[in-house]
Order: sequence, then C-alpha cells, then structure tokens
Amino acid sequence: MLQKFIDWILSLFGLNKSAPAQIAGGYAAPAAPQAGYGVPNAMAAMGAAPVGVKREPGSPGTLLADFMGNPAKWQEHARDAEFTMEQMEQNVRERDGRAAAENCPPQQWQDEWGPLSQGQLDEFFFHMFEIEDNQPDPAKQKQLLQQFGYRHREHYEWVKLSFMKYYGSPGGSATLDMYSWSSNDVQSRMMAARMKQTQNKQNTFAAQNTELLAPVEGVTVEQYASIAARQATGLSMPDFQALIAQNGMDQAKWDRVSTEWIRRMSMDTTATIATIYGKAFSGSGAGTYGQAGAAGAAAMNATAASGHMHVAGGGEPCTFEKYCEIGGAQQAWSASGKDVNAMLKQAFNISALDWSNMSTYWMTRMMADIGMMTRMTELQQYYAQQYASAKADQDLKF
Repeated sequence: MLQKFIDWILSLFGLNKSAPAQIAGGYAAPAAPQAGYGVPNAMAAMGAAPVGVKREPGSPGTLLADFMGNPAKWQEHARDAEFTMEQMEQNVRERDGRAAAENCPPQQWQDEWGPLSQGQLDEFFFHMFEIEDNQPDPAKQKQLLQQFGYRHREHYEWVKLSFMKYYGSPGGSATLDMYSWSSNDVQSRMMAARMKQTQNKQNTFAAQNTELLAPVEGVTVEQYASIAARQATGLSMPDFQALIAQNGMDQAKWDRVSTEWIRRMSMDTTATIATIYGKAFSGSGAGTYGQAGAAGAAAMNATAASGHMHVAGGGEPCTFEKYCEIGGAQQAWSASGKDVNAMLKQAFNISALDWSNMSTYWMTRMMADIGMMTRMTELQQYYAQQYASAKADQDLKF
C-alpha cells in the first residue's frame, strides 16, 4: 500500500514506467516548426516573420491563414495524421505561436506575460501542464486558455517563450527557439507544479467518488493508516490488541477493515486512496524516525497544495549516503531472494517503517535539488554491487 504512494512520487521524477508526461522531455525547447503533431514542414513556404515579431492569429504569412484559406489541403494533412480538424487547428496555432522565436536572440524577444508576471514561474508551469496535457482535446484546451487568461493558443506560446527567455537554458545555439527547461532549479519548480496538478485531479476524483473514501465500519483511511504505522513499529500482539481496542475494534473487525481498504486501493487506478494512506502513514510520527517522516509528509502536502516547493525541516534521520547505502542493500537483497525486512534489522537495526520515514524525508530534499536524485542512483548502484558480491557478508561490517 505504501509502495503505491512511493511509486507516485517516483513517477513525478519520470523514474517508473507509469510516469506521467516527463518533466522536461515532454516540454522542452519550443522547437522550430517541423514534421510532427500533424503539421507539415510548411513554415518556410509561408514566409517567416521578421525575427522576434509576433503575428496575430490568421494574419498574412501565418500557417493559420493558410489553414483557413486552403481547407481541402489541411483536411488531407489531418487525415494523414489521424487528427480531427479541431486538433489540427490547435497544432497550427501552436506552430504559429512559436514561429516568432525562430533564430531570435533572447535579447531581441519582446516580453509578453499575459495573465502573469515575470516572477510567477511556478504558476506558469501549472498552466503549462494543464494546457499541454489537454492537447488531444481542443475544446478543453480552449476552455483552459480562456480560464487562465490567455487570448488564444498563440498568446500562450508567446508567454511561454518569455518565461523561457529568463528561466530556460540555451541549447545548440543561442537563439530562443533552442532553449529548454533543463536546470535543476527549473526542474524542481516543474515538479512542484506537477504535484499540485496531480493533487487537484485526485481531489476532484475523491469528490466525484465519495463511496471510495467512505469510512469502513466507521474507520477512515487516515485512521487505518495511522494504526498500520503504529503496528509497523513492531508492537507485540497484546499491545496491538490494546491499540485497536482504543479505536473501537477487535481483531475480527480490524481484519475486515484492512481487507476492504486494501481492496479499494487495488481498484483505484488514480492512486488517490493510496496517496492519502501514504501521507497519513508517514505523517503519523510513529517509529524511531517518525518525526522525520512527519516533517517530510507535511512538506509534500504543502508542495501539492501550493505548487511551490517545500522541504522537510528538522534534523536528518541519517546521512544522505547512508540512506543511499540502505537503498542499494535492499536492491541486492531483493534480487538474491533474501528477506529484506529481516536484513534491514540485521544490517542497519531499522524496520520497514523506519525506512519509509527516512524515504519521505529525503524525497522532499531530492525534489528541491534534482541533482541529488542522480547522486542517489549512482550511490545505490554502487552499494547494490557491494552487497551483492560473494564476500559481502565478510567485507561489509553491519
């Protein structure tokens, strides 16, 4: 159950197969018009605008003017691309919006901020994800453009290029059309916007599917997670029986409640329930490193609610390198068929709950500094090899 929550966080880094659209790869440099998105390589034939000049939609020389003036030609392009004409129009408008940046040095670009100001990069990224994720649905995309305060798709592209000018990184040339969102700071801010978007979608899903979050025999998912976290500290059976009794349950009721929440989570393809469970589990404060886990959960909640990155406060539960070592060791133990929980206790004197709390804390630090994620991967690979070696039990002192 907790793994679903962890997988969701990792998906925001693009680190698992079910990841949403990549943070940078899906929204890189505003490329020069080219084949793809159903728009043919026709910009040169239409006549490029002077460097840095924004053409109003449908004005002479734009693709949109040709689209409106030669419908039969564009219907053929749409059929080839398996697009509707509405989708084709949105892609044409996207190309037109980007055209002014072709071969344009950043200093020649005339800034356009639309409904935002230069300092509102986090808010822009939220707009960007919402608008561009709805590319296949022109009606929804138009509604969002209007809702956020953009006159049309071209206007949005001009605003995007203005943010790119100040926050993007140069590509193969120094012209604005080759800039991309690639710096660690920008990637982190995109992460926060993506978390806010995901949280909003999950809030909507929960509001529309109230039966999935309805208490099970009076026990909410948050209460269930909190009890599960206490159980994971290694409570004796008598102590656990006392704990559930304090919450109005005997063992039979606890088993029914647990079974039902697990069933609901397995059916929830949005991971909404698992996310709520994971945050409550980590936020319970249970275990040796419960304070660190609670700090991490609070920071994640704040990030998802605001779209601005928050980092866990308080002391580190362990050093970053030790955290990576433990992660690498678990990879090696799992690959060799060992009991990971037993090995955690033997090697590091921690439980699965302790590891979860450490992970929640360090995840917020990595989200704020994407470079740490690369370092974590390197260290975990190194320690996985060390713990997987034939002499690991002799060479590594626990």
